[in-house]
Amino acid sequence: MDDGRPHPAPRHHGTTYRWVEHIVRNRLQRRIRSGEAPLELPDDPTRYPAWLTAGAETLLATLRATEPETPLWTWAADRHARFWPRRVLHEAVVHRADAELALGRTPHIDPGIAVDGIDEFLTNLPYASWVAERLGELEAAGQTLHLHATDGDGEWLISLGEGGFTWTRGHAKATVAARAPTAEQQRPAVHGA
Repeated sequence: MDDGRPHPAPRHHGTTYRWVEHIVRNRLQRRIRSGEAPLELPDDPTRYPAWLTAGAETLLATLRATEPETPLWTWAADRHARFWPRRVLHEAVVHRADAELALGRTPHIDPGIAVDGIDEFLTNLPYASWVAERLGELEAAGQTLHLHATDGDGEWLISLGEGGFTWTRGHAKATVAARAPTAEQQRPAVHGA
């Protein structure tokens, strides 16, 4: 329901863009909270969309001007500037799809970007403590999940173990298999072993 207040997404994205830009531009080697970066948040929430756009443009310019091999802080294993363009892209894709679904629209995502998004997610998930800790609590050691993209070159085998998981690319038999297009909003076909 529209209650007249601006949607929080522009503020969230604009804050993320300015936080990442500050980290990359200053080659920070330690974590800072987003509120420690200069956000220049407008007092008037109706100005958030323009503020969001300006932040995205500044971030893009900073990322383009930075060598990908530049060492700096990230929250994952890859501690180089190259981590951030990919992370910001997939963050934006997911939130854009969420917004489109909320508006009753069907998201359209490039299959190549969607497949890379799954790789990026699986690579970084163990470092996302807010999610990884819950995965470690699953009592499913020895269970496997095979994901199969039906609209691109993407297959993954996820193996659950004590306190976490491992994954590889490729086709394999698994406890459970899910087949679906990566780039469309559709319920996957799930098959048990």
